[in-house]
Amino acid sequence: VVLGVGLTIAYARYASNATSTMAAQVAPWKVSINNNDIVTTNTFTLEDIEWKDNEYVADGYIAPGREGTLTLEIDPSGSKVAMQYKLEIDETKITNENIRISNVSASTGSVTPVSDGVYTGTIPLEEVVANTKTVLTVTIEWVNTDTDTTNNNDTNTGSASENIQIPIKLTASQLVE
Repeated sequence: VVLGVGLTIAYARYASNATSTMAAQVAPWKVSINNNDIVTTNTFTLEDIEWKDNEYVADGYIAPGREGTLTLEIDPSGSKVAMQYKLEIDETKITNENIRISNVSASTGSVTPVSDGVYTGTIPLEEVVANTKTVLTVTIEWVNTDTDTTNNNDTNTGSASENIQIPIKLTASQLVE
């Protein structure tokens, strides 16, 4: 008698699958310069130079011996990331060497001159989320030097009766270190 025994071993394996969606809230980016949303509009004209009183020059005009300031208000309200900015002033468009940018300063933090006409600064996250506005002040002056050459240049500039156009570019970007 031959007896055959067959033994079958079966292994069972449990398997489960799950799917999910990961959600991450995106940090908003919103920047305005002098109430102009630069995320959607990136070109505008600034004509609000505040001239220091000068008894020899009519209000609203620049002439030798006069100084004025232009303010650029960077408003990060609504953003949730730290920012850096770069201010570029194209001083090559000023044809009279006595008209110059004499200073650039910031109401918060500091402005660092990088090269001729280029300045940088940062706006820390705490100031951004607190909606703290950073005001950049650009000082322009027409230095009064009394030489024949500069007097001729001043006369040519003054008799042209044109507005002096100084291109300014302000770039704001997320601060990533």
